[in-house]
Amino acid sequence: MSHSNRSPESPRKFHRDWRVWVGVVLMLLAMLMYLLTLDDSVVPVPAPAPAAGTPATQ
Repeated sequence: MSHSNRSPESPRKFHRDWRVWVGVVLMLLAMLMYLLTLDDSVVPVPAPAPAAGTPATQ
């Protein structure tokens, strides 16, 4: 009696699908872009000073 470790529809066939590799490459590129742009955060611009003659609101 011979038993196979893999079923006919092996879950390991995903690595042969090109769409999986495209997804993996896109994820790796996204992580690389995140790491490379980590210090490029947007600094908020201070609010402009009120013009002379306008009442200040509190």
